[in-house]
Formats: sequence, structure tokens, C-alpha cells
Amino acid sequence: MCYRKMLLLLLYAQGLHAQVVVNVVDFGATGDGATDDRAAIQNAIDYANNNGGGTVFFPAGTYIVSPVPNANPQQVICLKLYDNIALVGVSRDVSVIKLQDNAPNFDAIIGNNPSFHPIDNIQLRHLCFDANGANNPIADPNILNSGKRSIFRIFLGKNYLIEDCRFTHHKGVWCVVFNGITENIVIRNNEFTHIGDANVEWDHSSIYTNGDRFLVENNYFHSLLGPGTKAARTAIEIHGSNQVVRNNTIVAYPYGINATGFSELYPSFNQTYCHNTFLDVMNGIVLWSSSSSNPLASNGLKDIRIFENKIEINALGWKDYDFYDGGAGIVFERNRDLDIDSLYIFNNEIVFVGEPIDDALRSRYSSGIRMGDNNYKGVDVQNTYILNNAIKNSNGPGMNFDFKLTHAVITGNSIENAASSSANLFTGFRSGIYVGDTIADVQISCNSFEKTRANSSLGHLLYSNGTLLSNAYFFGNVQKAYSVPDITNGSLASGLNWTQTADKPLVQFGVDSVRVGAAQSVQVPIALDAPAPATLQIHLIPVDRNGGHPSDWSVDSIVTFNAGEQIKTFSLSRLSSKKDTHYLIIRRSDDYLINCGSLLKIYFDDIVSHQGPTAHDRAVRIYPNPTQDYFAMSGLPDDSYRIALYDTQGRLCMKRSICPNEKLPVSHLSRGVYVVRIFDKNNTLVYSSRLTVI
Repeated sequence: MCYRKMLLLLLYAQGLHAQVVVNVVDFGATGDGATDDRAAIQNAIDYANNNGGGTVFFPAGTYIVSPVPNANPQQVICLKLYDNIALVGVSRDVSVIKLQDNAPNFDAIIGNNPSFHPIDNIQLRHLCFDANGANNPIADPNILNSGKRSIFRIFLGKNYLIEDCRFTHHKGVWCVVFNGITENIVIRNNEFTHIGDANVEWDHSSIYTNGDRFLVENNYFHSLLGPGTKAARTAIEIHGSNQVVRNNTIVAYPYGINATGFSELYPSFNQTYCHNTFLDVMNGIVLWSSSSSNPLASNGLKDIRIFENKIEINALGWKDYDFYDGGAGIVFERNRDLDIDSLYIFNNEIVFVGEPIDDALRSRYSSGIRMGDNNYKGVDVQNTYILNNAIKNSNGPGMNFDFKLTHAVITGNSIENAASSSANLFTGFRSGIYVGDTIADVQISCNSFEKTRANSSLGHLLYSNGTLLSNAYFFGNVQKAYSVPDITNGSLASGLNWTQTADKPLVQFGVDSVRVGAAQSVQVPIALDAPAPATLQIHLIPVDRNGGHPSDWSVDSIVTFNAGEQIKTFSLSRLSSKKDTHYLIIRRSDDYLINCGSLLKIYFDDIVSHQGPTAHDRAVRIYPNPTQDYFAMSGLPDDSYRIALYDTQGRLCMKRSICPNEKLPVSHLSRGVYVVRIFDKNNTLVYSSRLTVI
């Protein structure tokens, strides 16, 4: 009775409306860890189903279950679900559903049967699902062709919640799989532990999705044996549309997340991957854009957002793994045959931990961000924005682009200790950024390349070994503790030369970030480096952690500069009291390039430190910007102002009084991005912006 009262209170608190609540013990389940309780549990599920659905409750205990024989191995399951069923335990520590020892081959421990019969409105909460891998070994992975040995499998259904469960000791193809027509799924606050095998490798995904409207968040994944574990290939594999994967922690998988464009029935559009942590992985996030077997349903990836993830690559730890490729942070998988359109990668931290590798073939692929090596010439990564990422200690180039790259912006990234491999690398793979395929309309600007370790053998900032079709811009990049060529063209390079100064207007946000209080609206500055030569339309792309389609804020998506205008403002409004962090990205146009300030961070809280531009903001501007020799400030009303100039490390490079339009020399400064701050006679900060020295 105590359990029943607690469960009813929990259901009431969560707003659920279960028709009945049944206890598996009342139907004969023992939970003693020895008796096969499958039939008793199934009777409880059947009873709830016969009464219109309900909650099946598992008191503390270990409930052994066994597969039900079936002539078709792909229909063999232990427990059969129906519509409107919730399986609920006390907690994932004490309520355990465990597979029997030496179980015959089966498709799933829990699922629908027949497999293509749809079931809706299912919940799994506060339970442990123990696949008992030590007592159910797989000597031959071919056995999985007839029975996938999943824990939870659904092909058709909608409205699912899997929360606060543990999936453990698993040796099978999937732990949790939605593979068919599935919609409106939430998988959160779960643990996946002791996944994989010591001896045999097969294609495993702990969570596999195929459908529309998925939220996968706050889950924890750990393989069986750490780096090198076989048959724990992918933690999360995503197929389909409108999927958000955030705040997950993934430890010791060769592939952390597989973001795919292979889906039989859904386009793989609008996927968000943010705030995830990867430790001891071989590859962090893998983009896999490939044709499906149904030509009518084939599609690539589109509108993919990857931001604020922390990825630690243990390249050496995976050197004996069957599919070892040297490791990378964010990867467009080799041998893919469909395009990626509208890819946003920003504010990620990618670091290679441990000793460098000494394998020359793998080192060339061992980059922070890798798009290639391309066996499908003509596959295009287009409308790509790689902004403000930090990459450290890559074995090969910091970034490796060996796919066709069209309309791309690569700006504001920090690449530290690239080319750290001890192998004898081809000179192109000892670069900060390697370009080895066809590119068109590509901008590489305002990136920093720094050496803090002796084993970094960087030979060039940019090594170009592909065909430049049009509009290749390289400007505002800076190197620290290196003395290497900015650009080196390889023997295969052809086409236009890289332009090291911008010949189009540069646009940027006037501030790095803005804070917006509840129910407030602020005006945010956006500026050109020179007056607009003609009417320009600046497009802004909103990004949030909920899938890139803001519902609690609004923003002007187009800012129009008329001829002669240089500074404009746009309106940013908060529609709800929800606290969160969002972003705006300036989208490239053929009429302008993006300066260093292409990304605006938006804080929604109750403290507003920036209410929009002051009178100074609307009047003051820096010119010329970028510059080689000097810069000046227009719009200062008098000479009672002081200027402070800082580099990207926060070091003070200039401090003095300034008069309106006074020319301040910068020819003695290293190329790079600097922060300009103006203070009034009361030492109050009245203006802040960026200055690029080229």
C-alpha cells in the first residue's frame, strides 16, 4: 500500500492520467533474482491493457525474464507492450528487470509484437534493465542478423517517455531503439553502463532514433572497458527531423554521436547537438550523410547545429580498435554520398589528450574538425559556419577540409598545437587548416594559431591543395610563437588566388553579448567597417538549445543598411520569463563578408547589463577596420576620452587619451583581432568594439 500511495502521488505530480495501477507482485512476481517472473509481469501488463491502460509497478527486487519462443527470431521478445502502458519502479538502483542466463537469441527484452504493430503513449521510469551480458556472451556477431538482442525496441509509435532508467551489461545491437515511424519521444536522465564486449566487434548504438521530434538529454554513457572497448560503437545515433541532443555525457565510445542523413521515411533536417561532454572517445560527433535504400526518401543533412560541446579525444587509447582512424572532434564521415546544407559549428572545445600518435596515415585524419577524406568528389558541404571553436593538440591539421566546401565562413577559431603527431607527415597535414578539394566562396578569417608545446610542427597556417572556384578570402588571421607562411599552395592547387584583404564590406555585431531581462526588448548594434556602397540586407540566424526555432524570444531577421549607412540597430525581444542562453549568427551574403564578431551570445536572465546602444554607441565608429597602419575614432564629441586596446589574451597594448579623428598607429602590432574600449572622464566605459590588424 505504501508503494501504491507513493506511485499515485508521483503520477499526480507529473500530470499523468493512468487508468489503473497494478503491482507485479500481486500477479505472482517474486523479484528474488532466481525465479523467472516473465509470465507474472506479462499478466500484470495484460491486465492493465484490458482495463484501458495503466501503470505497472515494480517494487524493489530483481525480476528475471526470458524470451518467449517464436518461429521468427525477429519477433522474439520477453515482455510485450500495448498502448497507454507505464512501467515504473521505485528507483533504477533497486527495481531491476534482468535477462535470464544463457538466453536463446531474441530481438528485444521489451517491445511490441508483432514488431510492426503500432503502440502509443508508453513510459519507462525508475527501472534498471540488466541485459546480463556476462552470462549471455556473443561469440559470433552474425547471430545478431536474426535477433538484435536489444533491450527496448519500437518500430511504430508516438508519445514515449524513458526517464531515470539504467540500461546495463548489454551485448547487442541497440539498448534503446526507435526504428521506423516514431514521433514525439523523450529520453532523459538515464544511465547506459557496461556497454560492449572485450573480444567481438559489431555495430552497436546505445540509443538509436528514427523519426520526428526527439529530445535526448541528460543521459550518461560508459563503455565496458574504457578506450578500445569493442561493440560499444556509438552512444547516440540520430536519424530524422527535429531532434535535440543536449547535456549528455559520453565516456569511452569510438563514436560519441552519429548525426545521420540516412532515413527511410523522414528528412534528416533540423538537428541540434549542444552542451554534451565527450571523454576518452575516438570521434566526438560524426556527420553521416548518405542515400537510403529508398530513392524517394533519400536526403542529406540540413540545418544542423553543433555548439558548446566539450570533446576530449583519446587518439592513442583507440589505436588497437578495429576501425581506428586517428580520432577527430567533429567529422563529416568519409565515403558519404549526399550533401550537407546549413551547418553551424560554434563554441565547441576539442582537445586531444594523452600522447601524440605516430601513425602517418591516421594522423592526417586526426583533426579537431574534419570534412573528408572524400571518395565522392562533388559531395558538397554548403552554407557552413565554423565559428569560435577551440582546438588543441591535434595530431594532424587543426581543421581538415577534403570535401567540396561552398559558401563557408571559418572565423574566430583558436587552433593550438596543431600537427603534434610524431609521424613523418606530408607537409599539407602539418597545417593549421588544410584545404584539399574544390572550394567556392570561402572565408577564413580572424583565426589564431598558437604554439604552447614543443612537439607542434606546424608548417603553414593554411595549406591549399584543391581547386579554388571563386571568392577565396584569407584575412585577419594571427600566429603566436610560430614563424610559418600564412598560405602555401600545394602541387594540386589551381584556380583563383586567395585574397588576403577583404574587397567587400565587412559586417559584425557591435557587442559580443547582450543580457535581456524578463518582458524586455533591447536594441543591439550591428556595424559595417565602411559606409554601405549600396543597399545591403544583413541576415541573422537565431539558434537556441531547443532546436533552433525560438518560441520565447523574437528578433529582426533582416537588418537593412541603406547606401552610406554604417551602424544600425535591431530589436531583440524576450517573450517569456524562461532563463536560457541563445545565439545569433550573421549569415553570409554575396554583397559582404563577416568580420570577427559574427556570433552574438544572448543571456536571458533578470539582470540587464546592456540595455542597448548608448548615445556614444550610435555615433562612434572605428575606421578603417581592418587596418594595416592606423585607426581613428569618429563621433567623439570632445577630447576628454581615453582609449585602451587589448589583444585576445587580455594584454594591454595601448592606453592613452584620444582626440576625435586622431590617427593612432598600429603598424607595430602583430596581425590579429584587438578589443577597443573607450572611457569618459569619469572612467566609465562608453564604447567597446573590435579592431582587426592585417
